[in-house]
Amino acid sequence: STLTGPAATRDAGSAMTADDRSAGSESNRAANGRLGGYRLIKELGRGGMGSVYLATQLSLDRQVAIKTMQGRWTSSPRAVARFVREAYAAAQLVHHNIVQIYDLGEDKGTNFFSMELVRGGSLDDLLKKEGRLEPRRAATLVLQAARGLAFAHDNGMVHRDIKPANLMLNDEGLVKVADLGLVKTSAMTESDDADEGLNPMLASAHSNVTGAGSRMGTPAYMAPEQADDASSVDARADIYSLGCTFHALLTGKPPFTGKSVDEMISKHKTEPIVRPDRVVPGVAPELGAIVERMTAKRLEERYANLQEVIAALEKYLGSTPEEATRRQERSRRLIEATSRFAAVPTTPIRLGLPLAFAAVAVVLTLIGSLIGWRIGFGVALYG
Repeated sequence: STLTGPAATRDAGSAMTADDRSAGSESNRAANGRLGGYRLIKELGRGGMGSVYLATQLSLDRQVAIKTMQGRWTSSPRAVARFVREAYAAAQLVHHNIVQIYDLGEDKGTNFFSMELVRGGSLDDLLKKEGRLEPRRAATLVLQAARGLAFAHDNGMVHRDIKPANLMLNDEGLVKVADLGLVKTSAMTESDDADEGLNPMLASAHSNVTGAGSRMGTPAYMAPEQADDASSVDARADIYSLGCTFHALLTGKPPFTGKSVDEMISKHKTEPIVRPDRVVPGVAPELGAIVERMTAKRLEERYANLQEVIAALEKYLGSTPEEATRRQERSRRLIEATSRFAAVPTTPIRLGLPLAFAAVAVVLTLIGSLIGWRIGFGVALYG
């Protein structure tokens, strides 16, 4: 689920199932009701296992987001455990690039937790609006997401569902990692990830779905090893998914698409990812190389941790546009000066200029040695 976005709807002529009626009645009740110490205002979005509402926390008179479990899952102990685990895990991660959890509770049979309200929408919303992002902007957003994820990894957690829809953007342009519904913690066992009927979404061919069980994640952004066994993955699975997200931000679409889940998973396992710089003009080769390494199929060829990704992105972003422009201008002037000099007819004066320049440089360098090599070197080059 996401913190914002339109609620899912059906065509008017479609048959309504019991689940639809349950979700609809929950939505209607929520629009005019209360849940614990919160007044629910409206539904913001709906996922496979729950809904998210805009609400007011009455005790502090502030707006928050409330995530609830849909009624059909409340009878499953494992589903309830997963819901509670998401809240507990996220509550441990106090970081400016992670959505903050405030409260966990249950009211009249409805499990819920409250969290920071992120108003700017998701990166998925941004892609739908803009198509693709300017490379430096995309790199900046991915860098922020990497910092939040690195904090989660340092605390023994693997997200397992990184994609543009789960990276939120607040009004100040700050990226917030959201939705830890599939989080893997160091205390979890394989039985915690057992299916128990919680995997209805992966039967769909849609690329932006999240499942559970041995295959859990979103196929369009899922690491090859995660498709085989999600319970055994480590932080490098998140690096792969973030690399696919980076690819989508730079090109406007994920690396692979397909008509079925199995087709997409097969492509992630066998087909090479086409680097963004070979798809979109203006994407620097450095960014293409970063995406390529983030999405390496072999674990040993992928970045070992997100600190390495962060360092690579910071190195790229450390070269500001202004610095790049100045370097280009200096190169242009040097080329023009060289061209003009080459166009001068061969004369004794022209032939003597290089020797004269060399002599002056030697003299200035010797002078510089008396006042310090740093100053002398600067005079020799720029005097």
